[in-house]
Amino acid sequence: WPLSDKLPTGRVLRVIGHDTEPGMDITMIVMAHSWPQDFTEEALAASEKTASAVTDEDTNERLDLRNEFTVTIDGLDAKDFDDALSLTIDDCGHFQLGVHIADVSHYVPPDSPLDKDARIRTTSMYLPDRVIPMLPPKLSNGICSLKPRVDRLALSVIMELDPDGNIVNFKVTPSVIQSDSRLTYEEVDRHMSKGLIKDVQVDRLLRSLQTLCEILGKRRLARGSLNFETIEIGRASCRERV
Repeated sequence: WPLSDKLPTGRVLRVIGHDTEPGMDITMIVMAHSWPQDFTEEALAASEKTASAVTDEDTNERLDLRNEFTVTIDGLDAKDFDDALSLTIDDCGHFQLGVHIADVSHYVPPDSPLDKDARIRTTSMYLPDRVIPMLPPKLSNGICSLKPRVDRLALSVIMELDPDGNIVNFKVTPSVIQSDSRLTYEEVDRHMSKGLIKDVQVDRLLRSLQTLCEILGKRRLARGSLNFETIEIGRASCRERV
């Protein structure tokens, strides 16, 4: 503020648009909370140097799970796929469940420009009409995204559960996987009620996951878990366990 005999002055730093434009309300919220939308030049430069494909050297000393039938299940408009599932049932009725998380740490060294930018964001921000990613798109939508039919590095938790849902054995290991199919929540919901997916392997996997889910759900209820019937916007009635 100036002296009393002068009007206050200001300087336009950025024009973000008209307040009636679609999505402007979300943009105003983002800017009001000072959420970072742009990456530093150093982080962008580091992302451009990142490999676009997994190399043979990358897979050394990693568990090779590329022959395991694996799928991702995400929202219809998801751009990055950071987790995948595999499941088989052996002759003893034991479940061999694999949960595979994209190994971002392989591409983001500690204290690197990518790491420093990611620390500021902490997580990707999922908003009604957009996603502000934690990492530049070349990583978040590229080499760190578990896209189907391409090799990707992961950290895998391999769990063996008995027919009652007890964990018999498990291991956590760096791995290399190849997702076989990209599924959405919506099509999985429809398939489980109407059987619309024709791929036999996908159907077998989903039926096995449903069986294991029901077993684990009963164990949770036995421990005192509560059931809540909720309606999600745009989706059918679903049951959430807490």
